[in-house]
Amino acid sequence: MSDIHKHTILSLENYGNKITWETDHSDVTLTELFDAFRGLLVGITFTDNQVLEGMRDYAEERLPEDEELNEY
Repeated sequence: MSDIHKHTILSLENYGNKITWETDHSDVTLTELFDAFRGLLVGITFTDNQVLEGMRDYAEERLPEDEELNEY
C-alpha cells in the first residue's frame, strides 16, 4: 500500500478543547499545512489577523537579512 493513500491529521488541544484538521491524503502541500494550522489557531480563540501577523513576524525574525534563501 502506498503512503499517498493514507490521511494526514493535525490536532491542537487547549483548555480541554481539541480541534482536529484531517485530509484523505498524505501528500499535503506546505500551503495546505499553513492553512490548516491557521484554522486550528483561529479555532482556539485567536483572530485571523492575530494569526497572520504572528506568522509574518515569525518568518521575518527567521529570514536572513539581504540574503536569498537556500534550498535544503
